[in-house]
Amino acid sequence: MNDDFGFRWHKSTYSGETNGCLELRTPPQRGKTRIRDSKDLTRRPLTCTTESWMAFVASVVAVG
Repeated sequence: MNDDFGFRWHKSTYSGETNGCLELRTPPQRGKTRIRDSKDLTRRPLTCTTESWMAFVASVVAVG
């Protein structure tokens, strides 16, 4: 799904057809990653550095 600025939002394939998932906006812009709740697209996305997002994902994967 594209937003008004031409960025694409990606949802995990693990979520299937449900909307209980996070979506990431790509490509990252100026080192920032934007994350939103697919259940409520009217809320502002969370913004963090791409580096901190990658560290978070790595820690989740490491824990399993």
